Amino acid sequence: MAIEKLEADWANQWRGTWTSTKEVEDWAVIEKVLTLQGIPWMIRKVGLAITPQDGLDIVVENGVPTLEVTRLSLPKVLGQPVYRFPLDGTEIQYDDAPFGKLKTSVKRVEGPGNVIHHEVASVDGVWTVSNDWSIEEENGEHFHHRRSVFKSGDEVLNVHQKFKKTA
Repeated sequence: MAIEKLEADWANQWRGTWTSTKEVEDWAVIEKVLTLQGIPWMIRKVGLAITPQDGLDIVVENGVPTLEVTRLSLPKVLGQPVYRFPLDGTEIQYDDAPFGKLKTSVKRVEGPGNVIHHEVASVDGVWTVSNDWSIEEENGEHFHHRRSVFKSGDEVLNVHQKFKKTA
C-alpha cells in the first residue's frame, strides 16, 4: 500500500543505510548497559568492536505505517535480522538474541521534527529502555540520533548514538 504524499516525505527521511559515526557514544556506559542486560563478556567485546549499521525503512503493513529495521552490521552468515515495528504504539513481543524475549511499542511523535519513540523491556522485567530516534539536520546533512534511557533496578544510564546515512 502506498503512503500518502505528506507521509511519504516524512518516511523518506528514514529510508536508507545508517552507519554509526561513533562520535558521541560513551563506550563505558554501553558496556555497563550490556552487562546489566546479561550479555556474556565475549559477545560484549565483539559487539563493541563492530560499527553499528542498520537499514531503516517505513512501510505500510495492514494499513499501519511500520518501522522496518535490518541489522546490517552482522555478517550475513550469522543472519541479518529484520524487525517490523508498527508505528501506532501497539505492543509486540519477540525474541532478539542475545537479549532474549522482549516487548516493545513504537510510535511516531506528533508535532515538529522527525521523532519516533520506542519503548523496549525484557519480558522478565529486569530492564527497560526508553528511546527517542530522530532525524536531525546538521550543516545541511541529515543524521539519525538515538537517545536512550536504560533502567535496571536503581541504575539509570543514558546512551546517545549518532548515525550517518551511507546508502
